[in-house]
Amino acid sequence: MPSSPPPRARRFRLALLAGVVAGVAIVLSMLSRASAPAPFVERIATRAKADPKDVVAWTEQRERRAKPLEEIPDPPGDGPLVKASYWVSLPPYAMEIRRRGARATLAIHGVDAQVGGGGWTAFAEGTISGEAGSFRSAVARMTWSCVGLRNRRASMGVARLTFTADGRAFDAVYLQGAEALAIPTADTYIKAYGRIAELGKPAYGELK
Repeated sequence: MPSSPPPRARRFRLALLAGVVAGVAIVLSMLSRASAPAPFVERIATRAKADPKDVVAWTEQRERRAKPLEEIPDPPGDGPLVKASYWVSLPPYAMEIRRRGARATLAIHGVDAQVGGGGWTAFAEGTISGEAGSFRSAVARMTWSCVGLRNRRASMGVARLTFTADGRAFDAVYLQGAEALAIPTADTYIKAYGRIAELGKPAYGELK
C-alpha cells in the first residue's frame, strides 16, 4: 500500500487547493459583474436654450417645409376611431394620437428651441392596450420616424407611452435614434412627460 504523504505535504496541497478555489471564485465574480447590464436610468434630455432669433427663423422654416409631411393615416382595422391631443416634452410639442381597437398612430411636431435644435415632425404607429374607446390607463408601444426640417435629416426609434388612469397625462420613454438599436445604452433612452392639450400650452420646462 502506498504510504500517506507527510503532514507538511498535506498542508501544502490543502493550501494550494484553497487558493485555486478562491481564485476561481474571484474570476467568476468579475465575469458576472462585467456581463451584467448597467442599471437602467431614465433621463430627461436638456440643452441650453437657443438664441431667440434662431428660434424665430427655425419656426418660419418649419412652416414652409413641414406641410407635405404632417398628414398621418388613421390606425388600421374596424371599430370607432378615438383621437386625443397633448403637449409633450420640455420645449412643449403638439402631439395627436389616434386609436382604433388595439392599433394606434401618432403625429408630433414642433420647434426644438434648444441649442442645435430646429423644426421637426414625426410619425409613429404601433399597438395600444386598455379599453378601445379611450386612453385611460393605456400603454402604447410604437415605432417612430422623425424628419429634422432644419438639416433635412431623418431618424427612427421605438417608444412606450404610459397613460394615467384618467388618460389626461402620460410619460414616454423612447430610444433616441436608430443607431442605438444595435447597442442600446442607458443614456440612449430618453424620458418625457405629456398632458392633455385642453389645459393650454405649458411653459418651457413645465412638463417634467
